[in-house]
Amino acid sequence: MQNVIKKGFLPLYDFDTFLNLSSKKSLTLQESNFKEKLHSKFQENKEYLIQMYHYSLLSHAAYLNLDLKDIFVKVSQKEFFKVLTNFSYKNGIAIGKFDPFIAFYFIKNFVLLAHINENFLESKGGFRASLFQDRNTQEFILAIVGSDLRPIKFDLGDIWSDFLIFKSQNP
Repeated sequence: MQNVIKKGFLPLYDFDTFLNLSSKKSLTLQESNFKEKLHSKFQENKEYLIQMYHYSLLSHAAYLNLDLKDIFVKVSQKEFFKVLTNFSYKNGIAIGKFDPFIAFYFIKNFVLLAHINENFLESKGGFRASLFQDRNTQEFILAIVGSDLRPIKFDLGDIWSDFLIFKSQNP
């Protein structure tokens, strides 16, 4: 934190530094000024930071492994919440668990419209992607995971796809 203050570097937003400065009982003039600058920088970039947070959630949720018969999703909000939080779900999932608060926030703001993973018959080579819609802006977001080589499921098509991607070619 001190190196950041001394250099005068002001990042897009440094939440850890802001929290550290906010928790201190007394601040030097330099620390107080830096805290104010961080707060201003947050206000200036607030919408962008929220958008980046949303994209990070969408990116993580794209790893869903819903074993559906159709690419277009017919999963209730309750089932979707169970999938995101890793509660027992009959089809299982292959993503890390969302905190329940974050999962609730996610399903409140985004709708999963379509999902395809390597278990889907038309998906060759381990391709996985999800199509989401932002409930507020009605914007469509396509989150492409790409090729997914899982050690449990040995797939020559996926290995070949990964090789072609490595060679800068389209699989």
